[in-house]
Amino acid sequence: MFVSVIVCTVRRPALVRALLDSLSAQTWRGFEILLVGAEENGEPIECGAPVRVLGAPRGLAAARNVGLRSAAGDLICFLDDDVLLPPTFLAEAVRLLEQSDLCDVGGLTGYDTVNYPQSISPRWRLRRWLGVIPSLRPGEVDRFGRNVPISFLQPFSGCRDVGWLPGFCQVYRREAVSGIYCDEAVIGGDDRDLSMQVGRQWRLVISGDLQLQHLQDVQGRFSPLPQLWRVAYGMGRSFSKTRRSVADTLLIWRYLAAELLIDLLVWIRRPSMLNLRTAITRQRGYLAGLGSAGSIEMRGLAGRCQTTE
Repeated sequence: MFVSVIVCTVRRPALVRALLDSLSAQTWRGFEILLVGAEENGEPIECGAPVRVLGAPRGLAAARNVGLRSAAGDLICFLDDDVLLPPTFLAEAVRLLEQSDLCDVGGLTGYDTVNYPQSISPRWRLRRWLGVIPSLRPGEVDRFGRNVPISFLQPFSGCRDVGWLPGFCQVYRREAVSGIYCDEAVIGGDDRDLSMQVGRQWRLVISGDLQLQHLQDVQGRFSPLPQLWRVAYGMGRSFSKTRRSVADTLLIWRYLAAELLIDLLVWIRRPSMLNLRTAITRQRGYLAGLGSAGSIEMRGLAGRCQTTE
């Protein structure tokens, strides 16, 4: 299998170089690298492996779509620019997707040895107690996009089914993403949205043996409140696309009310302007996303709201 590795990045050359070094060391040599929006002082970043540098409109979803349309591989591998891979990563991904018992798997992700496993926080337990998430089973998601973090998984060997894939590592069969693209009106959560589209027709799995490191470097990223707005907007956008009935609308408002209640409980326990702004920002994000159904123009509003946070 020929692999197209797509890395979307903006003004993070040191991180990209580290990732390119780990890609150059791969034992599987049948791959290309597509750096989308990756330039340093106007010059493409160089690497020992075959690299194509592509420009893209503003926004991660748009950049991923540029990479997806340009990819030539049998496998499409999306990686964040702050990921490091062991030398056997691509070879192991190919080996897994060539197994006969995984022929119905359309998407695959790896186990992050830096950030997994994470303990289940009180917020997540409250969400489950209030009945606004499907369960606490790692990787579960419902049709609205209400998802449980995969990071709750303890180390394991083999593959496990999940309902969505995290954006820092997604490996898809070409046929699984044929005719599917990221929703460019999604400000946050486009990775989840893409994987859920694939998951309607194919299995999605995480391999405990396909290991990598996600550094989660904040250099050049949004500060916490704008990032929170983006995540909430993505959830609201997912709600807006999936609601079909009055019952769905009631479920969505129940979710928003539960999130507000949890944030207010946090504020009551630890009163601060930051905790109050957190509650307001989250609700603003949800409401903006809910109002975005069918509207690409909301991307401009999103940019203005992020600037004001």
